[in-house]
Amino acid sequence: MPFIKFCYMMLLFLASFVRDLLQKTRFSFVSWSEAKTNQT
Repeated sequence: MPFIKFCYMMLLFLASFVRDLLQKTRFSFVSWSEAKTNQT
């Protein structure tokens, strides 16, 4: 069933994309909070 395989591949792609996005946002948030604490 190619349709189910296509959905599975899309799910894997979205999962990796969301994980990468979360890592980027968490890193930027950590650096932002560190800069805020250093500024005080």
